[in-house]
Amino acid sequence: MLNALLDAAFYRLGVWGIPLSTAVVNIAGTAALLVLLRRRLHRIELADTARETMLIVVASAVLAAVCYGVWYGLDDAAGRSLGGQIASLGLGLLAGTAAYLLVCRLLGVRELQTLLSLFRRARPPVPQ
Repeated sequence: MLNALLDAAFYRLGVWGIPLSTAVVNIAGTAALLVLLRRRLHRIELADTARETMLIVVASAVLAAVCYGVWYGLDDAAGRSLGGQIASLGLGLLAGTAAYLLVCRLLGVRELQTLLSLFRRARPPVPQ
């Protein structure tokens, strides 16, 4: 409901209106979930949450820079064919993901360990 209202309100801003509306709705939703979670748990370490968020923002900025840099470097070389575009975008995403994981590990983002443990549990056992 809020998303539709803000879409209508921000539509006048042109091409940036709808993404801005979506971002505002996501921020509002995150804030609402944080309030509900805090009520249920009776305590949330906001300083720790803010620290981890900032570390993830830094890692995300590196991800964006690496993705764009690799894509930009390969885009002209690979050409405008479908295969060239898949290659330049795919390699950019692969390099960005690797950079993100590396930066998260170097910065000590705790959620990375949780994510990796989920992958370890999901792997099928190795036959002996």
